[in-house]
Amino acid sequence: MRIPAIFATSLNIQNNYQINRKRDFYQNTLYFGNPIIGLDSVEFCAQGDFEKLFNKTFFKKLLKEGLPCAYTGTEMIPRSFYDECIKQQLFNKRASVVIRELKPYKHCFFDVEKKIFNLLEKESKKHPDLKIQELLKLKYSHAEKTLIQKQSQTLDKISIISRNLPKNEHLEIRKYVSKAFDKIFEQDFEPEKRFRRKEFITGLKRIKISDPKIQKKIIDYAQSLPKSTDSVEAFIVKYSQDSTIKIVNGKIKTVKRDSQDLGLRLLKPSLGTDEHIYPKTLYKKDNKKDDLWVKILTSDYINNLKNDKLIDDLISESNFDIKTNIQNHINRLIEILEKWDKNGKYEDAKTLANYIIVLKEEFSKRSNIIDINIENVEQRLSELVKKSSLTSEKIAIKKRIKSVGRADNTHGEHYVENGVTLENRKIQIPHSRLIK
Repeated sequence: MRIPAIFATSLNIQNNYQINRKRDFYQNTLYFGNPIIGLDSVEFCAQGDFEKLFNKTFFKKLLKEGLPCAYTGTEMIPRSFYDECIKQQLFNKRASVVIRELKPYKHCFFDVEKKIFNLLEKESKKHPDLKIQELLKLKYSHAEKTLIQKQSQTLDKISIISRNLPKNEHLEIRKYVSKAFDKIFEQDFEPEKRFRRKEFITGLKRIKISDPKIQKKIIDYAQSLPKSTDSVEAFIVKYSQDSTIKIVNGKIKTVKRDSQDLGLRLLKPSLGTDEHIYPKTLYKKDNKKDDLWVKILTSDYINNLKNDKLIDDLISESNFDIKTNIQNHINRLIEILEKWDKNGKYEDAKTLANYIIVLKEEFSKRSNIIDINIENVEQRLSELVKKSSLTSEKIAIKKRIKSVGRADNTHGEHYVENGVTLENRKIQIPHSRLIK
């Protein structure tokens, strides 16, 4: 693989290190020892050269330090907390317990999730022994009425727009919209018969419309239908249900939904995830295997929104100040670097310094908008390489001493260490402590 120029520079700084192969680069520049015990497992995306340099354990450590999403600026929730909630079945406990455990992460929630949390927090004070889904159900009736009104308004607009189409196309649209109205206003419905926004839009796209402009307008209106990610009412209605459906092997299967599903759904958008800066489809199309496929930590919410978009396209479409948020993300990484250096975590700090430099190179390559400032990280890297090398040497010596149970040298008068001849203090003339 192609090693970024700055890596080669950092390698030359090490005294007496002549590195000419990739294997040497991996072993001498970055730490690839045993994973730290106690860190919970996290599933990151693809495997490859980038993962050899910056593995999932490295990213988990960063998330534990409290890191803002690179694109939204919202602080991310560590995957370890999410995993612990599953393990402890937290959300099936009393609402008062759940609210107490979630409150430290309230600032990490996005708009809809924060409003739902506030609602649950308020209701838990009145009904502390209920579960969180039971609290949500208390708000179902009002939420459903509001949601139906918003859905109806959108469907009416679609019908009005379709009047400008040929009669047969207009009637087909009207017929399709009428079925949607029936589902929306149905009182006693089976899970598989509920109105589903995504399903409705997919079916609408299949209808053949002769006028592309009108077709686009109809689809755009359909896309504005409320969904649980942007509508509190849609969220309440969706997660108050005791069941939902999933397609398993092409068959519809009814799946139970409970407080555990609701709680995990509150956390998921704010979870820290690894996001490829350059889209997967374009990376594979370029077929440049010598390029690192660089990832940055973002929230699950924006990761899903970005999908296969170029970073500059996401910036132009998004309401988030992504340019500023990326710089703030880098600033926080530099703070963590300084903390690790101060605490003697030289291997981790060295890896992080390399990662920050790689991020700068990647954004320079992939964006015409982003130009991040990494301060003096390149100079710091040279210091960290030396510190890391010395620390590794000391650890290796201690291991050798422990394995043989004595100093690791011969019993001659002198021995050589790091090219320097040293006097062996083990060589002494034995004297009796008793005077004869």
